[in-house]
Amino acid sequence: MLRMVCTALVAALALAAVASASALASPEWYVKKKGTWSKVTTAVNVVSPGTLELNYENGSEFIHFKCEKGITEGTINSGGLGTISVFKPSLKAGGCPVIKEERGFEPCSEIETGEAINLSWATELYLEGTEKRARIKPHSGGGTPNTRWTCHGPLGKDTFTCPIETTTRITNVLSLFVEAVFDSKSTKVACNGAEKANASWKGTLDVKPTEAEKTAGVEAIKVE
Repeated sequence: MLRMVCTALVAALALAAVASASALASPEWYVKKKGTWSKVTTAVNVVSPGTLELNYENGSEFIHFKCEKGITEGTINSGGLGTISVFKPSLKAGGCPVIKEERGFEPCSEIETGEAINLSWATELYLEGTEKRARIKPHSGGGTPNTRWTCHGPLGKDTFTCPIETTTRITNVLSLFVEAVFDSKSTKVACNGAEKANASWKGTLDVKPTEAEKTAGVEAIKVE
């Protein structure tokens, strides 16, 4: 009887360990085809329209702007990995208006251009506690994910760079697409080569299958 009890206890502990390991496993991308969900095993092309906001403070200088209709493109892959190959902030008809701070000196009154540096970038899903998040990081030995902006202000044109090597919160929306949110946990960055972090990103990108992927049968994506 004692042997049976011990055997049952060992089996129960083993099952608990498996369940615990499964619960703590890194999240992965899933796609829905013909009404059925399955893990992503080959690259799926995605497009991510949304809003990006940058708040940059350098001593008495302040730059704060918001791109309402920016877009990124890339892929989602197996193992919770992905890529960002296109980063296009919207600059048409005031697409990235400067937000007045009414404090210090504001060198930018209008954002004129914005571009990505060191594309492509890599993404990686991970768990922080029970919260699903994604890192934006260098791709296969490439440079730091970065952005370059030019603006017009009271002293003429100015150019500055701001890395986007940070993290986002990942949420499934109505079992249709995935929302990547730059929030208070997103790592602050050091713009213009500063030694210390002096800027933060905010905003939301909606990660969706491209029209070509929809035509090929991808109905929705999610993270689990």
